[in-house]
Amino acid sequence: MSNILAVSAKSAVIEFKIFKLYNKLKINQLIDGVIKRLDENQASVNLKQLGSNKTESTVIKYQEDDFYYFAIDYIVNNALTSKYVIDKILHHYSYGGELTEVVALHPNTHIELTKYDAVRNQHITSNIVKICTQLFPAARQYACFDNDFFKKYSEANRQYAVKSYNYDYSIATFDGLIVYSICHKLESILEHKHAKGKFVIINLDLYSSINSIKNFKPIFSEDFIYSQHEDVNYITRKIATHIMSHAVYLNGLDGIVFTGEYAINAPKLREQILDQLGFMGFVINKKSNNRNKIRLSDKDKNKYVLLMTSDVPKALLDLYVLYKVL
Repeated sequence: MSNILAVSAKSAVIEFKIFKLYNKLKINQLIDGVIKRLDENQASVNLKQLGSNKTESTVIKYQEDDFYYFAIDYIVNNALTSKYVIDKILHHYSYGGELTEVVALHPNTHIELTKYDAVRNQHITSNIVKICTQLFPAARQYACFDNDFFKKYSEANRQYAVKSYNYDYSIATFDGLIVYSICHKLESILEHKHAKGKFVIINLDLYSSINSIKNFKPIFSEDFIYSQHEDVNYITRKIATHIMSHAVYLNGLDGIVFTGEYAINAPKLREQILDQLGFMGFVINKKSNNRNKIRLSDKDKNKYVLLMTSDVPKALLDLYVLYKVL
């Protein structure tokens, strides 16, 4: 029996969950939390203890120079979270080079992974590993990788995959755990036979990606930097064009999934993108779109448009169970 802290960090935000792993078949989620930097030395904290009505939602002014140190220290000392003795910590890495499966973060492994600190937010993860080593000295730490999901690419797709915009890698490997999480959620929203179709998952964040999946397996992936300062008409045309390209590559498209911070509360942006794809059969219900509902298309339509949040901490646990328990 272990208490496991799963942490996913990006610029100015830490998402985390605490799980109790009884055995390889029984898992209970204990805590769900998000800590977000607002401005200089202020952060919003949202915690929920599952199985009870205990929640915490507050804005805190902190003294530490390092937001990430404050966030991890808060997890250590907060009344809701401190009651759980953490045995293991799971960290989200975008890229691990030759490493794809879950690995224990002993000093040599950590040093090896710092070679890729320039990749996206990976320097943040390296910093959090150091902080956790200090604040959770008895806990064992593990690295889980986005490129674990993408190793399922066929050899043909590896040869033709779009290269990352800024890194000389043979295949785009980012947001794998986000795509993995969305794939698992699709089955809970749609019937299995529909969820196994051809989907494009659009993750709009500071670092964004567009991913094609078929039968829950990755087919094609590309990443780009999304800027809210760019002309919105240019952005929507660019994203719509990417979706069309993926549809050609898939030889058809059953659904589009929007996810990521910049997509979740952006009904106008989503509408402008979908307006350019009406000829493909993708039509949104404006009322559902304006209310940020999960299902943006009408239920009687054969083409699905969905708005979903990913659950990377849960994906970290799934990988840990797959490689370390089973």
